[in-house]
Amino acid sequence: GHFQMDSNFGKCAFPQIQLLDELHYEYPNATFVLNFRPIMDWIKSAKSHHGMASRWQDCRVPGLKCSNMVNTTKRIACDNFGIQRWWCSHVRHIRSFVKQYPSHELIELDLYNATESAAVLADLFQANASCWGHANENKKIHKGEGKRRKRVF
Repeated sequence: GHFQMDSNFGKCAFPQIQLLDELHYEYPNATFVLNFRPIMDWIKSAKSHHGMASRWQDCRVPGLKCSNMVNTTKRIACDNFGIQRWWCSHVRHIRSFVKQYPSHELIELDLYNATESAAVLADLFQANASCWGHANENKKIHKGEGKRRKRVF
């Protein structure tokens, strides 16, 4: 399987966005996994993950059109609203893609519901649920936040 594909293929490569047709051709029965958490938590996490904020600025991420772009010496900074719009559009695009190609499955996980997410992954990969847990936690982000917020639908 391929996970976190954008960190494996170069600074401005986002195969899970740019190369869906090629992924379908190479892996026609692939299962796609979308991880969810409250949008502002995701933005905060994504901005601090392996230079993602500067990658958004330096690269032309497909579909990322910010409503309040600020040109800061060759970089384009996006406001949170623009990032939120992009994420929602990306989710809709992935759902539509999987619907168009029914040989794929789409698993949507709530990162703040570790028990249910572990059970889904254990079933999917025929493994023990204890194989999954919270990894790559950035202590700087979560410092002082206390208890995490519940996801509201």
